Amino acid sequence: MAGEPEGLSTVRDPLSSPIPYDKAKRAFDAARLASEEDGGKLWGVPLYGPMVFADPKTRMFIRDNGTGGELPAGVIVANTATTIDGVLTTMIAWSSLRGSSAEKRRLLMHECFHHIQNDLGLPANSPNNVHLDTLDGRYWLQLELRALAAALRASGEARTTAIGDAVAFRAARRAAFNGAEDTERALENNEGLAEYTGWALRGTSAEESRLAFARHLDRIDPGTSFVRGFAYETGPAYGLLLDAVAPGWTRKYKVTDDLAAFTAIPPGSPHPEPYGGAELRAAEEKRDREQRERVARFRARLVDGPLLELPMEDANYGSIRTA
Repeated sequence: MAGEPEGLSTVRDPLSSPIPYDKAKRAFDAARLASEEDGGKLWGVPLYGPMVFADPKTRMFIRDNGTGGELPAGVIVANTATTIDGVLTTMIAWSSLRGSSAEKRRLLMHECFHHIQNDLGLPANSPNNVHLDTLDGRYWLQLELRALAAALRASGEARTTAIGDAVAFRAARRAAFNGAEDTERALENNEGLAEYTGWALRGTSAEESRLAFARHLDRIDPGTSFVRGFAYETGPAYGLLLDAVAPGWTRKYKVTDDLAAFTAIPPGSPHPEPYGGAELRAAEEKRDREQRERVARFRARLVDGPLLELPMEDANYGSIRTA
């Protein structure tokens, strides 16, 4: 995410903050360490920069230099790169820093990517991909994810074959929906690359990161919506695979590029059978049918059925104050 809130209130004693300073310091140190270990190799520039943690309930924040304060009204607490006191700063909601050290480090590096992405020529762009809530869109995407999981576990010719299958499923999906290539690439080159950065620098070996992400793909909830979230899955998968088959790819990548195309494996004919295509299709057809029935019930109740209309012409408005 990226935003532009300006200015923070007067600095306060960080010891009065609901964010424990010792734990915050360890998190800041983990982000610095990850950036130092990378040494600019991934994207050509250091990832770490000015950073704050913020508490969503109290709106108190703490900076990486140990000072703190309170966010002014209108500034949303979120995981984002935002301008604070005229300085581009990585903001992370303190409540989102949970899980293992690798999971925390992944989040820290994800958000640090948003801090540098404009300098890389990869500006934030987050269009919706509504076609990924349709029967065919979901079907082809999930086949792509299954092929990517297989590729992450494989090596040599088996990996190449699985990547080719993923590319073919992607091509079939995009051929079915006009404009899908542009909107998918835009989100993938924003949140997908950020999430890839987190996984690449999570502090585990490249092989373990690939296997861990394959396990993650296996656990995706089949009821999830992919309209906004697909890039968090495809971005790391293709990125970690490219690290194995095309080391240094990030230094050549441009905003007009596509991750699947960067594998240089041309799409062939899609073969869903090895990835449970028949069962997946049946499940998605059932989901689509139930969704249509649910929409029809709501339409009959809220649109086509009896309606209460309240004329608002010449209406007077007031407020009631309670003690």
